[in-house]
Amino acid sequence: MSEIQSGYEKKLAELKRKLEESEIKTKVLESELENMKTNDKIFNQTQAILTKANSDFCFRIDTLNTVDSDLKSQLEKVDPLNKDFKDQLKNENTQCNAKIFEETEQKFTEEIEDLKELKKSLLTTIEVLTADKKMLGERLAAREDECMESPKICGKFADVTAMESRLYNKLLESLKKKLAPRYKTR
Repeated sequence: MSEIQSGYEKKLAELKRKLEESEIKTKVLESELENMKTNDKIFNQTQAILTKANSDFCFRIDTLNTVDSDLKSQLEKVDPLNKDFKDQLKNENTQCNAKIFEETEQKFTEEIEDLKELKKSLLTTIEVLTADKKMLGERLAAREDECMESPKICGKFADVTAMESRLYNKLLESLKKKLAPRYKTR
C-alpha cells in the first residue's frame, strides 16, 4: 500500500512540476505576444510617419518646381529687354539716354542679383532635403534593426524603404539637373 501511495505521490509531484513549467511557458508566450503587438504598433506608427514625410517631401518638390518655373520666366523676360535696350542706346547717343541706360542696367543688375540669391536659396533647400533624406535613412536603419526578429515585417519594410529611396533620389537628381544649366553665372 505504501509503495502504491509513494508511486502516486511521485506522479502527483511530477504532474505539479509539469503544470508549473506549463504556466511559466504560458507566461513567456503571453509576454512574447505582447511584445509582438507592441512591435506591430511601433511599425504602424513609423510607417505613418514615413508616409507623412514622403508627402511633405513631394509638396516641397512641387513648390521648388513652381519657383524654378517662375525664375526661368523672369530670366527669359530680363535678357531680351537688356539686349534691346543696349541696341537702342547704340542708335541714340545722348546723355539722357545714357542716364536712363545706367539706371535700367542697375535695375537689371539688381534683379539678376536677386535671382542669383533665389538660386542660392533653392540650392540650400536641396541641401536641407538631402539632410532630411539622410535623417530618414538613419531612422529607417534604426527601425530595421528593431524589426529583425520578424522577417515578414522586415521584408515588407525593406521593399517600401527601397522604393521611397529610389523615388527620392530620382526627384533630387531631376531638380539638380534642372537648376544646373539654367543658372550658370555669365
